[in-house]
Amino acid sequence: MIHVLVKLTVKNFTALETFERKAARIMVRYEGQILTAFETIRNENNTGEEIHILAFPDEAAFLAYRADAELVELAKLRDEAIIKTDIHLSLTAKSYH
Repeated sequence: MIHVLVKLTVKNFTALETFERKAARIMVRYEGQILTAFETIRNENNTGEEIHILAFPDEAAFLAYRADAELVELAKLRDEAIIKTDIHLSLTAKSYH
């Protein structure tokens, strides 16, 4: 199992919600899931920042999801919603308890 931290610079939260609902349905095909998603910044003009923590069985499944033809077809909607995406893949899981 890998975890993926995704930091989104949001152009339009309304478009983001539409995109993410569609992307999450595609993600399931690759045994991926959104463990949590939360806003860290929301500006008056509907822009801001959102963080997602995802889980996939392995990096290959994550990469296959990112290359999915249906997800690629959502590029225009994604561009309406997101300015920038920073992705960080887990290397080693840690437990501090």
